[in-house]
Amino acid sequence: MASFIGDRHFLLVLDNFEQVLDAAGLVVDLLDACRHLKILVTSRAPLRVSGERVVSVPPLSLPGNRERPSTALIAQFDAVQLFVERVRAIRPEFALTEENGGAVVEICRRLDGLPLAIELAAARVRLLHPSAILTRLERRLPLLTSGPRDVPVRQQTLRNAIAWSVDLLTADEQRLFRRLAVFIDGCTLEAAEWLMQDSQEMPNILEGTSAETSVLEGVSSLLDQSLLRGETRADGEARFTMLETVREFALDRLDEAGEVYVMRRRHAVWCLALLETLAPSLWSPDQVSPLQAPWLDQLEAEYGNIRAALTWLTGMAELEPDAAEAALRMAGVLWPFWRIRARLSEGRAWLESVMAGAGSAVVPAQVVLGAGVLAWAQGDYDRARPLLQRALDGFRVGHDVEGAGRTLLALGRLMWDEGDVTRAEAAYAEALDLFEGPENRTGAALARHGLALVAYRRGEYQQTKALFTEALAEWSALGHVWGLAGCVPGHLGDLDRCLGNEQAASAKYRDSLALHHSQGDWENVAWNLIGLATVAVTTEPAKAARLLGAAAALKEPPAAPLGPDERKDYNWAAGEARGILGEAAFAAALEAGRAQPEAVLTEALEEALPPVVPDSGPL
Repeated sequence: MASFIGDRHFLLVLDNFEQVLDAAGLVVDLLDACRHLKILVTSRAPLRVSGERVVSVPPLSLPGNRERPSTALIAQFDAVQLFVERVRAIRPEFALTEENGGAVVEICRRLDGLPLAIELAAARVRLLHPSAILTRLERRLPLLTSGPRDVPVRQQTLRNAIAWSVDLLTADEQRLFRRLAVFIDGCTLEAAEWLMQDSQEMPNILEGTSAETSVLEGVSSLLDQSLLRGETRADGEARFTMLETVREFALDRLDEAGEVYVMRRRHAVWCLALLETLAPSLWSPDQVSPLQAPWLDQLEAEYGNIRAALTWLTGMAELEPDAAEAALRMAGVLWPFWRIRARLSEGRAWLESVMAGAGSAVVPAQVVLGAGVLAWAQGDYDRARPLLQRALDGFRVGHDVEGAGRTLLALGRLMWDEGDVTRAEAAYAEALDLFEGPENRTGAALARHGLALVAYRRGEYQQTKALFTEALAEWSALGHVWGLAGCVPGHLGDLDRCLGNEQAASAKYRDSLALHHSQGDWENVAWNLIGLATVAVTTEPAKAARLLGAAAALKEPPAAPLGPDERKDYNWAAGEARGILGEAAFAAALEAGRAQPEAVLTEALEEALPPVVPDSGPL
């Protein structure tokens, strides 16, 4: 070969080189012997030789998951273009329309933008409408068969194409590949090491090396073979994911190996261990900013895994008592996450499910408290009340002072929302007694916050201001800016408005808005938009209507609904604006705000004070 090429300018193409990777040295020798030679190698794995320049070929471009583009815009994405092109080869009359465009985009998404998968799916248009193809893609691989006869067997079905790559792996790499399929939305290297190391039948992946080293090498090989994809999170940690089509194949291999139960169980144990490691961060007085805290970001990254583990544990609860106990422990840690991230309906469903499936396992008071808080947050007071009382009884029996105090805070807020300020005051006062002491300053500040709300409801505005000021001192000392965002600008804005100081109220609402927005705390963002509407309505009724529309949009499910005071303020401001503008103009302004809440919010934020780093609590 070298003598044939000599000094000629030559491009040599070597296709599917993954079959003969051991011959990579010969490629280097050839390049050394022929100075004008260029070699283009296609391979599922890099050659790992000097001078190699690797160009990864990503999946075809797709519309983002949150995008709802027009048909014309959809047609510009590579994956959609390939699907349409292949369909027209079979049915020339096919056109991308508003009717079928959504199904086509979702087909391409489900198939991860993989060209072979898209071509095989397009071939099914002979028999099926795109919407019918989409329905059958819950299981991708059985549908994606019967490719052209004039291509290699490995390209005739997607399963064959994936199997071609997997079968080139060593036995240990194949074991790692199929076991990593239990992770949803990927995993970190540490999680992969944990999964593979915690096994009596296989302490190491590769004989004679540590588990850490062998997993690292195995992951590296799977990345080289394009069976894993690597990405770097915002915190700099590496995460490894599988395309869903590849993961489906790996799960089939896991089932064939008889390892599904063992790996599902181990995966659930890993999720529980992760949650209980993060649990102290939920209530730590040193936790400066839960809404931006690393543990929240980590839970968000692992939420697919956590949800899958909960699903498996609840499904196994009747057969294995320890599965029911593990599900309860997971839910007890998770409920503040569900509260903060406004996953209220999902969180309630999980909490009710694990309590119903507890069997002989004791339901922790923390789980019951979570169920009560989420029911309250959704305005289901009849369900929340007995749950919170049951949680309080449980904490008292267990002599858990902090748990009892937090439950009293929740009961106080429930009673306040129901208008029973006498019982609310008693609950907050008892919580303050329990929390007095240097180790529970966050709880004490929350209790004073609650007592200030009671005074506000009674019209005792001087007492309200004094109690909020005391709470503020605690928030400031702790760096706990949920109080700074909620007490100072927010509730003191309400107080200024009641006293007729609308300009001061407006400034506080805007300050609070900026603080809560910087945290992604959409529940309190909506509250402040309503506050701004109440002070703007007499001078700028159209602006007030837009603010109300934006607040209503942010309060749509799955977010928490408007609370009693929010609803009262909303209805008052809406009535005033309607009376000034007239029904038609008011409805148009309200709809404009509802349709574009981001624009309304941006306008309000431009007038707000620069935010400081805030905090939030789950109650």
